[in-house]
Amino acid sequence: PLPISLEVRSSPMATRSELLGSFMPRLSRCSQPGLGRLMRCGHLISQPGQALHAPAAVAQRSAASSSSGPRGGFPDNSRSTAPEVSPFGRNWAAGALQQPIADAPLRPRRHRGGGPLPNRLLGALALLRDPRELDGEGLGKAATAAVREGLEDDLWWAAFTARSKELANTLAMHDVSLILNGMARARRVDKQLVETLLPRICSNLVYLTSAHLAMLASSIAKAEVHNQRFTEQLTRELKARLMEFHSSMELTMIINAVTKLRVTDEDLYRRFVTHAQSRMGHEVFHVRDISVIVGALARVTCADAQTMSRFADCAVQTL
Repeated sequence: PLPISLEVRSSPMATRSELLGSFMPRLSRCSQPGLGRLMRCGHLISQPGQALHAPAAVAQRSAASSSSGPRGGFPDNSRSTAPEVSPFGRNWAAGALQQPIADAPLRPRRHRGGGPLPNRLLGALALLRDPRELDGEGLGKAATAAVREGLEDDLWWAAFTARSKELANTLAMHDVSLILNGMARARRVDKQLVETLLPRICSNLVYLTSAHLAMLASSIAKAEVHNQRFTEQLTRELKARLMEFHSSMELTMIINAVTKLRVTDEDLYRRFVTHAQSRMGHEVFHVRDISVIVGALARVTCADAQTMSRFADCAVQTL
């Protein structure tokens, strides 16, 4: 039962206003547990458009019950406060539960390039700040991280190039591929470094994977370094290992690089076309990859109408 009684001496069909008039004068003498139960029953006597700030009422009743009278009992009637005039409205707690949420300010994006090297770098580059302290493996990781982070600091790249030249005779071939590929993607290829590395590259092409071979050939082609010995070694290696190139990225890079290196072997290009069209039946080639392949074949005039028609049919899938 409620801690206060509602003595409504009216007909059973008492109106809402009659119930409210008998109830509100006794609200101030209600204990805290009783007030909570009344809150749950407030919809019985609520009026449309009216609401009560429940947290304030609960705080007042909690302070009154803790300062006077036994715990959980009725407060002293002689020290009662003024009765509340606002009724319990329907959904009165909706306003209290909906706290305003301030939108957190968006974190400003880091400027990708220009200016001095920032104090805090994202990703793996944070541990590879000074190229002068890196070995061959660290240079390969630093090149990949710098391209991914969009680093365009001239001093850092100059130190990176100088350190690569110092270690040119001891670099592993997969590290050479990563270093030259990173420099090519950042458009900072050093022709002198490429020419210094070419004798070791020609002697160790057989030890490279298809991905590293594609990256290495593409980097040398972007550096516009034309070496007859490297071209012959690359042509022989591609004829022997063409079936190792599976992904669209590897095929696109190697075909584009071979045409830029001025390879004139028609049999190699014919095998390129056959293998690429065979891989298109197992893997989806994006239209941008097909456009690079078609442009490379057109550069050396090794594409006929039937070949172009097949490439066009595959390009429609990703338009």
